[in-house]
Amino acid sequence: AEAMAVGTVAAGYLVRHAVDLMDTPDLLYVAAGLAMLGTLVSSLLFSIGTPLEDAVVIDERQVETLSVRHLARQRYLRAVGIAVTLTLVMAVLVDYQMKWVASDLPEAELAVFFGGFYEWVGLAQLAFQVLLVPPSLRILGIINCLLVFPILVGVGAAIVFVGSGYGYWGVDALLVVGGVNFLRMVMAETLDRPSRELLFSPLNTRLRVRAQALMGEALAPGARGLGGVLVVLLIAVGLDVEYFPILAVLCAVLAVVVLVRLRPLYRQTLAASLKAHELDQTDIEDVVRNVELEPILNELLHSDDEGVVRFTISMLDGRPLGGLGESLVTLIAKRSSRVAVAAIARLSEEQDDAYVETFRQGLSDARPAVRVAATLGLCRALQEDAADEAVRLFRTVTGEQRDAAIVGLARDCGLAGLNAVRGHIEGLCHSAARADRAQ
Repeated sequence: AEAMAVGTVAAGYLVRHAVDLMDTPDLLYVAAGLAMLGTLVSSLLFSIGTPLEDAVVIDERQVETLSVRHLARQRYLRAVGIAVTLTLVMAVLVDYQMKWVASDLPEAELAVFFGGFYEWVGLAQLAFQVLLVPPSLRILGIINCLLVFPILVGVGAAIVFVGSGYGYWGVDALLVVGGVNFLRMVMAETLDRPSRELLFSPLNTRLRVRAQALMGEALAPGARGLGGVLVVLLIAVGLDVEYFPILAVLCAVLAVVVLVRLRPLYRQTLAASLKAHELDQTDIEDVVRNVELEPILNELLHSDDEGVVRFTISMLDGRPLGGLGESLVTLIAKRSSRVAVAAIARLSEEQDDAYVETFRQGLSDARPAVRVAATLGLCRALQEDAADEAVRLFRTVTGEQRDAAIVGLARDCGLAGLNAVRGHIEGLCHSAARADRAQ
């Protein structure tokens, strides 16, 4: 996206200043030369480049066996396709109205206008992509980010339609209509496109590769073509272009409805793929960072399959727990030792006082492994403040729990904890017994 934005800025700057050096029709020769240069560069890269090895080897023959009919039977993919089509048709209508209004300008002024327009679009795309897109995806989530595009453009189209009846409130019509299209172009290439690509993350690799190819190479161009056909038909029946924003608003509303209904489908599809272990590690890392997944992860934590539960806990590394912390606390008491130990280990990473009482309860659990994990978790959570409790455990318990208290004191409880067990550790190191030295 950043490279496209830079190219947009460069193209706008070139057009805006080239008008002073040549006749406007001669800009076509410049465009043809750039296209030929791009072809040569692509050929050079293809001849000297070395393809990167994919982390996952995909059998293209298996991917090809997934027919369009098979993809169309997927309810989730049908919803994605409808949402993409509606937003692209909306974009065509908004874009056409701007160009229709701009067509009243003289040829040279038209070139200058579009040069400046695309130059500013590129600059805005760069700023938005770098500063706003990453936090937006992290805070809002995929579906909410996808909703932003049709809502903002739909509201803009509504303002254009209402403004046309009031002379745009004294503002230049091209400024109003161009402003909406400016917003459309900035949002489409920075926030909407990356979010749309993430919609395929819940799918297994084989299905995702096929679906992305068809969406990008067939559906998206086809949707733009449908928008073009709609424009031609509307003009043919004599509909004034000033009414196009109504249709754009209608597309935006329908897109919002489809995206809202897509949210539960997204969660269901992802949950099914995770349960079936059909996602690659890179896909898992992408989707787990999504804030919308908390209900899915919570559902997986309550799965009857212990392997799914432990796998889900492992996915929570590096992710804020939020409401999932309570689910992990519940697992400690109700699930097996292995699940309880994994839950305690993950809770201890938060170093949150809210879980201290849970660790203290685990110190007297009937399961030895849980007592060990709770001892380490308490030291990890409270750090130096756990020294007194850990020393008491070191002096009163035996076996692996005592060893855990030693580790916790030495590793997490600061100088006071280390001093409390220094003599014991030195004694083990100098013991004549091999088992003591190994310990």
